[in-house]
Amino acid sequence: MQKDKQVTLMLTSTISSEGKTFCAMNLASVYSLTGKKTILVGCDMRKPKIFDDFGLKNDVGLSTVLSNQVDGWRDAVQNSKFDNLDIMVSGPIPPNPAELLSGDQFESLVNDLKKCMMSSFWILHRLVW
Repeated sequence: MQKDKQVTLMLTSTISSEGKTFCAMNLASVYSLTGKKTILVGCDMRKPKIFDDFGLKNDVGLSTVLSNQVDGWRDAVQNSKFDNLDIMVSGPIPPNPAELLSGDQFESLVNDLKKCMMSSFWILHRLVW
């Protein structure tokens, strides 16, 4: 991997309990410990878990950003206990997670995050629809 290149990873599977959350959290944590600015985006809007494991609130997150319930995505990014790790939790469970993730707004959000956050490592957790 090139030193200054941005990397985006997506972790997904066809069934639950295969370790997606565990792997995403550990990849993000370890990569941030190397000094690389990292953002973990929790895309599991059916059974969100990342917020609890990191001890964060889940009242604002990806679902509220994609459904225009907050002014902007910056309102949904939280700091973690790791210096270089930011997290966008999934947010409250919406009635239509597949629609939110498959829309143009999600693609636009990811592109905006890449431009503005200047993170070198992106982990999108559980993109399943």
